[in-house]
Amino acid sequence: MNTLYLSIMSLLLTMSLIYAETITIINDNPNSKIYLNGQLVSEWVARDIEVLPGKHHIKIFLEGEKIYSRYIIIKPRDRITVDTSHTADLSSKELLLSTELNKIESKKARKSKGRMGIGGQYHFNGISGISTKLFILPKLAIQPIGWIWDNTDWENKQLKIRVLYSIKDKLLFRNALFSFYTGIGYGLIEKKRRRAAPSGGSDDLYYATNKIKDTLFEGILGVEIPFFRLGYFCIEGNILRTNSTTIFRTFHPDESTQSWDMGFSVGYHFYF
Repeated sequence: MNTLYLSIMSLLLTMSLIYAETITIINDNPNSKIYLNGQLVSEWVARDIEVLPGKHHIKIFLEGEKIYSRYIIIKPRDRITVDTSHTADLSSKELLLSTELNKIESKKARKSKGRMGIGGQYHFNGISGISTKLFILPKLAIQPIGWIWDNTDWENKQLKIRVLYSIKDKLLFRNALFSFYTGIGYGLIEKKRRRAAPSGGSDDLYYATNKIKDTLFEGILGVEIPFFRLGYFCIEGNILRTNSTTIFRTFHPDESTQSWDMGFSVGYHFYF
């Protein structure tokens, strides 16, 4: 009798092990953490976790960000495998929180991009010149732009300082990092006469002009994208307020005007 009892118990135990409900969770990132019903069960891959029949919640975190969340129903004797790899089914919302994954990968691309960019900026109705972008914080940059040159009649100077804030970094089009940003700027354009008026031309307003000084305030909305992996190209829309002062040498009183304009600019920078 005892032998028969032990045999039956052994058979039942064996069958219970064979038919126990289990979950195997596959993931393609070795740095991820796998949670089942709020408990950390493994990193990377979790194999043959014994569970009870019912509803269970799978979550996966990568670098502190949730990249996957799904509820599954386990029936008696179920032994299932859940593939949470981000290449497994990009069309299924329940298998991948692609927005969170994109956010994580965008952060990585931003870090690898570098904190300083050197290049140039051309504004179609504002200040253009050599440009440097320096990210003092992950999303906050300062950008000085300037150019100084002389011609026959004038000394020309254009200087501007801008503060840029990155609104959103997003991987688009073959994992290219698109950076959407906004900002404000203040600039100065100054033209100072180098050559005196010719004989008999002192009454001409062109020659009577001694200095033209413009101050500009601008609002900025732009996007920056990689360009053939050689650098980053940006295009911006701008709102400009210009205060212009013309200072004359002689009889004519100084003139001041104010105007509002809309325009756009383009730029190119190499980051390191």
